[in-house]
Amino acid sequence: MTIETIINSLKVRKIFYIPILIVLLFGYITSSFSENIEVHHVYKILPAFVIYTENIKAKFSGTTQGMIVFIHPEFRGNKEVLEHELMHVQQGYRYGFQSWIFMLRSDKMFVNMEAEAYALHIQNENEIPFWADFIKEEYESSASMEEIEGYIRYYWKKQRGF
Repeated sequence: MTIETIINSLKVRKIFYIPILIVLLFGYITSSFSENIEVHHVYKILPAFVIYTENIKAKFSGTTQGMIVFIHPEFRGNKEVLEHELMHVQQGYRYGFQSWIFMLRSDKMFVNMEAEAYALHIQNENEIPFWADFIKEEYESSASMEEIEGYIRYYWKKQRGF
C-alpha cells in the first residue's frame, strides 16, 4: 500500500464523517436554544440527542433513530422511557448505526435489541416471562417465548453483573 493510497483513504473517511459532525454541531447548538431538545451521553462521552415531540406513533412512548431519540412530551421525566431509548443509542454506537438496517430485516436481532433495552426495567427474575410475552405480542415477533426469555435473562444478568 502506497502513501498516496493511504492519504486518499483518509480523505474518503473524512468526507464520510462530515454529516455526522454536522448533526453533532446542530444538536449541541439547538439544544441550548430549545427546551424540547436535551443532550445526554452514553458510555459517558458519546452524545445522544433527545427531542420531545408529539410526532410519534400512538402506541409508542419513544423511538430512536441513530443518535437521536424522540420521546412523547407526556413521558418527559420518565426515567424508564429515557433509559430504554438511550440503550438503543448505545447499541447503535456499539454495533454501528448501519446495524439498524439488519435489525429491521431480522426479527431475532430486533427482539435481541429490545430484550436488552427492556431488561433495564426488570426488578427481579420472576418478571422475565411477563416482559417476554410483552415483547412477543407488542412487536409481533416470530421468535419463540423461550428465545425471548433467554435474551432477556442474558441481558438482565449481564446488566447486574451476574
